[in-house]
Amino acid sequence: MKSNFKLALLSAIVALWGNISISFADTPAIPLIRGKVMLTSDLEVRNIFAQACKCDLTDVDALYLNTIKVRGGNSSFGNAATEGILVATYHDLRTGAPASVTRPIPRLNVGQSVEIVAVSGPVLAKRSVGIKAEVRATTVADPYPGNNALIERNCYNAIVD
Repeated sequence: MKSNFKLALLSAIVALWGNISISFADTPAIPLIRGKVMLTSDLEVRNIFAQACKCDLTDVDALYLNTIKVRGGNSSFGNAATEGILVATYHDLRTGAPASVTRPIPRLNVGQSVEIVAVSGPVLAKRSVGIKAEVRATTVADPYPGNNALIERNCYNAIVD
């Protein structure tokens, strides 16, 4: 235990002197930029779902949802709280055109998630296009963009995170 503490203390001192970052298996690495800690978050889309779905539309290229809800979160890969923006897009079969809505994401600490109602009224969307939800962090960097977008081509309800 004492050797781990000494090694950690030595690596912290070395890291403060330059751009050297040493991490241990049981200690998460915090990115350094010119000897300063870089605050990051990993804002992600976890699910796209509805409160209720119309399930007998399997023979047509359509999804009927009474709402579009998105669960997003700040995953544990980051080290800072963040706010953001949610953009949900789909092809609206009633108008025959693409539709897009933007909603704010409230401040989320690391490990927190939130359910956001992107569209509160009924939606008839083109199944082959799907419903796309994308999140963007607005207050800190997000170095993990791979989980920032999700496309759902089925209707789900009662998703528990």
